[in-house]
Amino acid sequence: MAWNRKTNTRVSSKNVIANPVGVKQSIVFFSFSLLLAACGGDSGSGAKGSEPAEGDDDGREVATLVDMGRCTSEREGDTVYVTEKLTDFLCQNKTWVDLSEVANTSSSDADTNGKSSSSKGTEPPSIASSSSSVKDTESTSSSSFDKDAYTGNNLVVKDRSIFGVAQKGPFKFGSPVYLRELTKDKLEYTGMVYQDEINSNKGDFVIPKVNLISPYASIEVRGLYRNEITGDYSKDSISLFALTDLTTRTKVNVNLLTHLEYNRAMYLVRKGYNVEAAKKQASQEIMTAFELPTTVSSSEDLSVFEDAHDNNVNYANASLMMMSLLFLGERSDTEFKKTIDKFVQDFEKDGSWDDEETKAAMADLATEINGSEIRINVASWNVLSIPSFEAPLETFWNNVYGLGGCTVSRSGVVLKNKNAKSKNADVYYKCSGVHWVNATPLEYDTYGVACTMDGKLISGNVNSNNKYVCDAGSFRVPTAKEVEFNLGCTNYTRGAVDTTYVNPDTIEVWSCATTGEYELQYLLMEDTRDGKIYKTVTIGEQRWMAENLNYPDSLTYRGSCYKDSCAKYGRYYNWATAMDSAGVFSTNSLGCGNGVYYCPSVYPVRGICPSGWHLPDTEEWETLYSAMGSSPYAMQAKGFEEWPNAQDAFGFSAVPAGCPRKGYGSIEDIGSCAEFWTAVSATPISYGTTAYYAYSWWLHKDNAGLRDASSFNSSAFRSNIMSVRCLQDPN
Repeated sequence: MAWNRKTNTRVSSKNVIANPVGVKQSIVFFSFSLLLAACGGDSGSGAKGSEPAEGDDDGREVATLVDMGRCTSEREGDTVYVTEKLTDFLCQNKTWVDLSEVANTSSSDADTNGKSSSSKGTEPPSIASSSSSVKDTESTSSSSFDKDAYTGNNLVVKDRSIFGVAQKGPFKFGSPVYLRELTKDKLEYTGMVYQDEINSNKGDFVIPKVNLISPYASIEVRGLYRNEITGDYSKDSISLFALTDLTTRTKVNVNLLTHLEYNRAMYLVRKGYNVEAAKKQASQEIMTAFELPTTVSSSEDLSVFEDAHDNNVNYANASLMMMSLLFLGERSDTEFKKTIDKFVQDFEKDGSWDDEETKAAMADLATEINGSEIRINVASWNVLSIPSFEAPLETFWNNVYGLGGCTVSRSGVVLKNKNAKSKNADVYYKCSGVHWVNATPLEYDTYGVACTMDGKLISGNVNSNNKYVCDAGSFRVPTAKEVEFNLGCTNYTRGAVDTTYVNPDTIEVWSCATTGEYELQYLLMEDTRDGKIYKTVTIGEQRWMAENLNYPDSLTYRGSCYKDSCAKYGRYYNWATAMDSAGVFSTNSLGCGNGVYYCPSVYPVRGICPSGWHLPDTEEWETLYSAMGSSPYAMQAKGFEEWPNAQDAFGFSAVPAGCPRKGYGSIEDIGSCAEFWTAVSATPISYGTTAYYAYSWWLHKDNAGLRDASSFNSSAFRSNIMSVRCLQDPN
């Protein structure tokens, strides 16, 4: 059935035979008088017949007779296909004419007059190209066609309707369908041809009243098709073929698998196989070529838009959909047809697919196909059921890549794609227990390596420059510090400390914190004069020693270590020693002794401190205290009974080394207070005294601050002894 675009009518041809003189095949037309004689009267009232859909002027189709509407003068010549009747009705002289009855009426006449003889082909009708339709006529004598044989008991197929679907996606409405009878012995064309057309945009076709004396037939569909990947119709037509045995069959689907197996089956028949065995072997060889189980029983039963009760058939339908997607890919119509033709030619004689390059390219495509987009495209065609094509699609690329199946028993297995022709060659994949997914460098670099010691670092299997750390029984990517320390910060090593020199006189101290990250605890500083190592801490913009100075200078007050307390509290210095008034290490405070009323020091005063460090002045102590929130508890080291509220929030770790006993050059209150020298001298209020003063920083249980000569009772006599904290010189 096809639309006559000049008259906007549709004509039907149910039984067509090849022209005996070899001219172009014609279609049987029925006169209006014959049509009127076959059927008369009004078909009933109802809604007007449906118009062609927008963008599709190839035909009209309704579900029931009522849906056709009235046959009016405006609809003269219209043809409507009625699904419930599986036939067309023609609007003629305000009457709907059942064309199947007309065809049946003329069938007997066609048996005697219409089916004139035609020549038989001399070779089995192998297809040369998906781009070209098989010729319906042969060039030899027409005398071999015996029209009288198509009667009585000679008919193997008698008055049978042959139906099915033509899919690559679905062929477009109006695409021609040809059923060509083949001889029983060599599958040559007999000359008997039936022609119909696709009667819906889902690819359905029905060829009624088929009479054959041989059960074998070739069915061809040619036309535009829906593209599952783009969702649109192709721009160029294609021909697909099916070889079938109609002894008991009425349904014959024409699809990509029937087409791919066609030439191979014909070749096997020429080698002595019967048709059934040839088709079965060809279809199984194709499934094997696509790395799939050989579950196909008959390719003509398959449809990409059907839900079968048989799981094997469903899988085969899904496999058919998979093949369709792989051949389509992102190819143009011309490239698509060439790819099909190349496969058919490659496959015909040996049943194997030797084009490894195309196979690898299809496998690469299979990894990228978005199943959801495909389903959205197909759903827009009013197709409800789509097979689970993702499973065979995955099986295909898994096997082409040499990975094999991914099951629960193989969960965690990591393998490399060894297909050198694949664009994904050397890519690693991991079995999730269900699917193969791209493996991360961590997964493939550590695959097969035992993680038995937390904190241990290893080099990658594939890339030895990559490092990984064992943590709680599995590997992970380490931080830069873990690589630098060659030790992971894990549950096993948490709390451990590693150190590394940053420069000749500075050491960083890092701790594996409870967060699982290395955190900088403090810097270590080496006093090159005696090799002692001191903790340091950065608070705000200042870097302070986090311990009291413990340098045994010759000018140090000789009783400065009490009861071997230097290791715990550091040494005690009078102000002249703290300032280095003798100029041993620098001249910035030369002569600033205990008996000097005014000290003309030059900032910064190195004093007794190591090189690069100095004795802080009063302003620097105030800056420190402000950066610590002006909290005495933030300065205090923990673990001392007299300082119950100590927080040591910034790592300054002031210890209660005691405060000076006023005027006696000794220490008292060890364990309850601390006092530190500054580099700033102070003028006493009473000028008549011989006492000389300097500022100090005082830290008690609940308060802290500068102490000076504001009263005669100040403890900051220069002759007193106190602790020293050094501050790093400014850059």
